[in-house]
Amino acid sequence: MSDGAERNPLDDLGDSSSGAPGVPPRDDSGEKGPSSRKTEVILDGGRLLAESAKQPTAVKDCGQGRDSSEAGDEYRSYKTRFWVLALFSLISLMQLTVWGTWGPIVESALVAYPAWGPNTAASFSNWPPLIGLLFMLPLSSLLQRIGLRKGVLVSAGLLAAASIVRCFPVDDLTFTVLCHVGSIMLGFSCCILLPQVGTVASVWFSPGEGTTAVAVALLMNQLGGVTMYFSPLVVRAPGEDVLPEDIRKDIAILMYIHFGLSLLLFVCVLLYFPDGPPSPPSPSSQEEREDFRKSLKDFLRNHHLILIVVAYGVSFGVVGNWLGFMTYSLLEIGIHQEESMGVAISASLSASVAAFFAARMTDRIYGHLKDTVISLLAASFAFFLWFFFLSTGVVEATLTQVYITVIAGVSLQFSSVPLLLQLCFELSYPISEGVVGALATSFFSFVSLAFLLLFLIPDVGYVWVSYALVSSVSLSIVPVFFAKEELKRTQVDRQGGMRKNPRTDKQKNEAVECVRCILFIFDSEL
Repeated sequence: MSDGAERNPLDDLGDSSSGAPGVPPRDDSGEKGPSSRKTEVILDGGRLLAESAKQPTAVKDCGQGRDSSEAGDEYRSYKTRFWVLALFSLISLMQLTVWGTWGPIVESALVAYPAWGPNTAASFSNWPPLIGLLFMLPLSSLLQRIGLRKGVLVSAGLLAAASIVRCFPVDDLTFTVLCHVGSIMLGFSCCILLPQVGTVASVWFSPGEGTTAVAVALLMNQLGGVTMYFSPLVVRAPGEDVLPEDIRKDIAILMYIHFGLSLLLFVCVLLYFPDGPPSPPSPSSQEEREDFRKSLKDFLRNHHLILIVVAYGVSFGVVGNWLGFMTYSLLEIGIHQEESMGVAISASLSASVAAFFAARMTDRIYGHLKDTVISLLAASFAFFLWFFFLSTGVVEATLTQVYITVIAGVSLQFSSVPLLLQLCFELSYPISEGVVGALATSFFSFVSLAFLLLFLIPDVGYVWVSYALVSSVSLSIVPVFFAKEELKRTQVDRQGGMRKNPRTDKQKNEAVECVRCILFIFDSEL
């Protein structure tokens, strides 16, 4: 040590703070040292005492799926999100199962209820899209005020009510009327629940899981196409040894099963289904959304968003509804109820798996939503064109070819559905996801209703369905091609994550802290 004034080696390191030498800088909150580590230096008889206390800081980094020490507990994901998504998805599955009650057992239903015409069963399915078209937007305004929990609870209650009215032992005419009443209640249940898919994803899931969450909810709805085709396992097909009374008893058992499952879901929502997590999973999820009126105005001004909504409704409105009435069109090429069940179940299962993987890859690969959607729809068009040739007799139809064309066409088209919805939510931010979902579902309901009404036209057969499939998938590519891909919500999350995660500065402060302490100890020993 040199003579004269004793020099403190800690001063050589320099510090941006105006505090005394040897004392760690204070952070913005007034605590000593960096926010993730407190270090207190005490001089006592030439000895240095350093006391450190680590604070728990591991949280989920928004959009990246990794633990980090930034932003405290401001952004995090909770395991409850899986319960919420599972319950929401199961209600959606049950809605489609109840909606598609009669399509898979249409041959049996016509024998059990002779007063029914060939289009009576199809008329029951027209009510949900009609109710959605008329009431979707007004209900979305109401749901924005009452919150997610109350909306899902009302939807589950209406589903249970729609199921129980078909369980009453009444005459044929009354039963027909109750089936219409149940379909109307089911329509209200659907138009309350389905637009909330984006709300569940944004409120509960981080950006790196958003598309997957939307896909899971939609694929569970798609799996309703599988469960509806389990109906022939309960309801016997017409035959010499099967009386109409036997089929009616089977149908009654099926109605009881639907009601029991719907009631169970309602009780689960009643017991536990929170509105949202204690802490938001991302910066964008905590941003206040626009009110209904402003959301509607901004939607009408956003031409790119409208194009994506049109593509969503045109492609999914035809293919999604066709699954419930596949039996009609397959009858045209000699494939009956039992074989149609196998085709429909295989297509629904394959579509669900394909949609999940497409969504998961999209969550991991940033910025390719539009290209992926166009590729999926183009491939789907190719397989539906093949199915068109089978239906029209250009190519001789075989069961193997039907399996290949239907499974591939439906799977590829359905894989684009969660991606289209996610692109809608990205383009529309900060418009409420509930409003965007309501608008997209309204247009979907419009296309669905137009498609289903065609089944009521007498004496035209069902070959026209193949024309509708090819046209809907091919035409939906056009608006996607001209739409501009803007990932507004993801950009907010990424920028918000950067603002909330100054990791580099904290690491530098900790390094300076350690070096200063080591130099002070070394100087004291000398």
